[in-house]
Amino acid sequence: MSAILARFRDLWNRGLVSFRVKLIAGVSALIIFVTLGFLVLVSDAQQSSLETEITLEIARLAESLEQFLSPVLLEGDELRMIELMEAHNKVGDIRVVALVDTTGELCYSTRRRFFDGFLETEVFRHYLESAARTEFALSDSIDSAPVTGYFSTIYAGTDTNIGALLIGFDRSRIYQEVDALKRRVLLFGIIALLTGGLLTTFLADRFVAPIERLKTAAMRIGAGEFGKTVEIETRDEIGALAGTFNTMSIELKKREEEVRRAERLSAIGQTASVVAHEMKTPLTSVKTYVEMLSMKYEDPAFRGKFAGTVEAQVTRLEKLVDDLLDYSRDTRLHLTELDLSLHLHQAVAFFGDMFVAHRTTVREAYHAERPVAADPDKLEQIFFNLIRNAVEAQAEEGALALLTFDEGDDVIALVADAGTGITEETMARIFEPFVSTKAKGTGLGLAIARKITEAHQGTIAVHSPFRTLASEYQAMVREVLGNHWPGPGAGTCFLIGLPALTESDD
Repeated sequence: MSAILARFRDLWNRGLVSFRVKLIAGVSALIIFVTLGFLVLVSDAQQSSLETEITLEIARLAESLEQFLSPVLLEGDELRMIELMEAHNKVGDIRVVALVDTTGELCYSTRRRFFDGFLETEVFRHYLESAARTEFALSDSIDSAPVTGYFSTIYAGTDTNIGALLIGFDRSRIYQEVDALKRRVLLFGIIALLTGGLLTTFLADRFVAPIERLKTAAMRIGAGEFGKTVEIETRDEIGALAGTFNTMSIELKKREEEVRRAERLSAIGQTASVVAHEMKTPLTSVKTYVEMLSMKYEDPAFRGKFAGTVEAQVTRLEKLVDDLLDYSRDTRLHLTELDLSLHLHQAVAFFGDMFVAHRTTVREAYHAERPVAADPDKLEQIFFNLIRNAVEAQAEEGALALLTFDEGDDVIALVADAGTGITEETMARIFEPFVSTKAKGTGLGLAIARKITEAHQGTIAVHSPFRTLASEYQAMVREVLGNHWPGPGAGTCFLIGLPALTESDD
């Protein structure tokens, strides 16, 4: 029992029992406690009152019999004695009347031998010698009804003891009336319990429902849905709480909009600053050569240098504009079923000349067997960016590892280089726009790669150095790079995961 109570207390205290259930249970327990307490108090009072009433009735009867029997006993009129005792035997709760002499011998009893056992006890002798007037317990019954005895001494005059009167009265009426009272109290308790339960349920719904709505709205705000409000149904404390909550939610929405506006302005300012910086150098070069054009136009060497420089700087400006457009516009995908391994291998083949120029060793290991749904052009943009960055991040005679494999519900593409790695500070912001590890570059390549990957419902992650990789990934990269493995303290690895196509997707 104690274990059950401890378990219930644990559930109650840990909040696994709702407030509605706690309220109903608490009120019901209070009603039951009050009903039981009332039942005990009232039944005890009723029983005590009835017993007092019967005791007084028996005492009056005994006094009446004493007055009648005293002269009859002195005269020795046995018939009159019997007549009187038989008449009183039928009064109220009286079930038996007996008369004993001063020696304790039974003279007459309306129920022969009923008091025989009591007459032999020391208690009876004590009562007889002390001329007492009192109740005494009996172990016998009449017609299955419990009987209590009453002893009273009979006097002739004021001080002459001429015998004793024994009366047995039935306690059934007391018990019946007390039991009837208990049934009425229990019925009242059941009605009170049902009424209290219904009333408590109504009140719980009235008070708990608004609180639950507040809880739901608070959870939505916690999830970032600011501006959500709840209906104010009452003007009490719950209504005031709902009003305060609505005010808070609206203010949070305003603050969110202000923060977003500030972030947009900051992003615009940052973008403008980076774009201005990136455009300044090529424009300055073009401007310088344009200013010199009138003076050195006749010089064939200058004209050739002029044409090459202007073309290179314009191309650089075009690249900057294209990257900005790619990052700012919505990513629209034209999905098709494709083999990720084949697509990555084709991207590697495109950089053949660059690998030769940088003397980069390329190792490939393609194990993915499931296809993916992807936009070939967008996927190519990701791979081109990662491969170019990996080659440029290393000195000459670097190494590159490219792998694919199936993992869970995804197909993984892994691009790793054997360079010195990326600093922890840069790692934290590597996918943000305008963050670059190269002296030249807009810093938009990896931001665009993440945007495209997420548009495919995929993931992209970077780990540098290799020791930050999961052990199984480290083992795969180390096996592919072979003697070009730079150790766990160097290297950079990009992981791109795309959802694999299943038969249900076809």
